[in-house]
Amino acid sequence: MDTTEHVTIANVDLPNPTELYLVVDFLNHTLKDWNLVFGLSKAEEQGDLQLIVYEERKQ
Repeated sequence: MDTTEHVTIANVDLPNPTELYLVVDFLNHTLKDWNLVFGLSKAEEQGDLQLIVYEERKQ
């Protein structure tokens, strides 16, 4: 059975730009064949957005 593991390959904290959600959505659609996944999460301490780039690895 194949399982997919997400491995973080990049990570950066950013101020809260609203257009970033559109950029992440665009990158996910454009680069899905490269097994890359982009994610956003909100850092609890500073309130900044954290941009995370994952690589999907089939096992």
